[in-house]
Amino acid sequence: MIPGLSEAVVRSQTTKQSFARGREYFEHGAVLSLTRRGRAIKGEVEGNEYTPYQVRIEFDAGGVTGVTCTCAYAWRGWCKHVVAVALACVFAEPELAATAGPEELLAELDRRQLQAVLRNMAGRNPRLGRQIQREIERLHWDLRRDEASDDDAAGAKQVEQRVGAIIHALDYLPSAEAYWYVGGVVDQLRKVLGEAQQALAHGDSREALNILAGLIAAMIEEWTVLDDSDGIVSEFWYEIDEPLTQALLGAQLSAFERRYWADSLYSWINELGYYGVDDAFDRSLMAAELLGEDGDALDRLSAHDLVPPPPLVDPLLSVLNRRGEHERYLGVAKRAGHRLAYALKLIELERVTEAIEFGQGQAWTAEEALTIVQALAAADRPEAVLAFARQGLYGLGDKAALALWLQEFAASLDQRELALEAYMEALQAAPSLEAYLRLEELAGAAWPQVRSQTLNALRARTYGWTEAGLVDILLHEDLVEDAIAKIGDRPDAETLARVVEKAISVRPGWAIRQSLSQAMRIIEPGQSRSYPQAVEWLRRARDAHRAAGREADWQKFVSELKTSPHSRKHKLMGLLEQLD
Repeated sequence: MIPGLSEAVVRSQTTKQSFARGREYFEHGAVLSLTRRGRAIKGEVEGNEYTPYQVRIEFDAGGVTGVTCTCAYAWRGWCKHVVAVALACVFAEPELAATAGPEELLAELDRRQLQAVLRNMAGRNPRLGRQIQREIERLHWDLRRDEASDDDAAGAKQVEQRVGAIIHALDYLPSAEAYWYVGGVVDQLRKVLGEAQQALAHGDSREALNILAGLIAAMIEEWTVLDDSDGIVSEFWYEIDEPLTQALLGAQLSAFERRYWADSLYSWINELGYYGVDDAFDRSLMAAELLGEDGDALDRLSAHDLVPPPPLVDPLLSVLNRRGEHERYLGVAKRAGHRLAYALKLIELERVTEAIEFGQGQAWTAEEALTIVQALAAADRPEAVLAFARQGLYGLGDKAALALWLQEFAASLDQRELALEAYMEALQAAPSLEAYLRLEELAGAAWPQVRSQTLNALRARTYGWTEAGLVDILLHEDLVEDAIAKIGDRPDAETLARVVEKAISVRPGWAIRQSLSQAMRIIEPGQSRSYPQAVEWLRRARDAHRAAGREADWQKFVSELKTSPHSRKHKLMGLLEQLD
């Protein structure tokens, strides 16, 4: 069909990745039509856009002289659509290629004849009639989009070209080397996504859609050229869903535009299904489907009698918040059960009394309460802070962060009782001697009772690791037995040393065993740099022997050490002489 064209020639005109994808397109029947007119072959290739890609291959007696495609590919060699058509030219039957296509047949008809053909076909097939209507709408949509792109430097086509260039930046690197740069490529793609998010922040949902459309279109076409062994690129798909959902909800699209986006999302999802990330656009697709044919999407989704689908609540709230539609925001948040968002919005609107009344009927977790009290503190409403804080301290969840934040806040307001509660809770979450001493100071005359309550709670902690702060508290109170029980299986050397020092007079046998064990761990392997620490452990062992009345045992140990092979460790022996 084309002189000199073969599979080998096609392969030589493109990258390895584009050839593989193009061959896959050809083998799966994506080449919808193939027609020859003079010295040009025209082909239509089904891809990920709403309309097929148009490919033209020109040739002469010497072979191919030029190729064009309506896709955005502008990098090394032929794109995958050209590859698919070229392979069809190599393997297609000559009579198939020579058959006139619809374009040639329709070109011979005048306007009246063309209208008659379409009218008759639509009359016989109502479904075809609807397809013709959609084709006309699509044509108008494409024209409007092309006109907008002329004036919009960040339009979808420009973004598509830019994203394609980012993805193909690694084309000239060997595969083994390109693998290490995929993360950098994704970081560049994330910056493009950031442009869409910035457009959303400025309330320009249509601009965000333009950017996202270009980003997605280029990635759908080209992302498989990247080595995604670690799933970095696959994971990036999921980052697009939230801003795309917000843009769809906020853009006030026409009926056709909604259908366009729904159809595009279905097409993208089908393509991504081959790679196991077909759920990346779940919320976006749900938004596009729920937008419907008529009416404003936000009007319908935020109607007073409607609870929006849970996956759409967060993006819907984000859109309403940016648009300043506070009452709608509050209504959606309350109906959807987003009580934290509801309370924070009331505080932001300075309706603190309502927030307090609402909060009194809720069971707040400690994490939720912390977020609320920080907002109330920023709004200079300390009385409300105390109301929410108590609920958080008595609620579920990790109370450490709330207690640590609240202890100083309550103390600064002279709220002694609440400050004591906060310090006691903070000690349970993160014990430290400093906080314990501060609690003693706050408790004043009530310290004996507070001390007993606090120590009982600390004793009840059952962790398998050493908590240095808890051990320090127990040693401060001379509770050596409790400290020994709390040092864990593998205490750090410094914490163990503090416990051993305290145990020498009350548990000398335990102190001896621990000290000799630590010393020999250094001496046996000959860790000469740590000999000073080893001798310090021997010093503790000596003191414990004396406290236990076992001086003879100590002298025997030293004598055996000096006559053992360790005696050749001169640095150790010198330090041991100083100890004696």
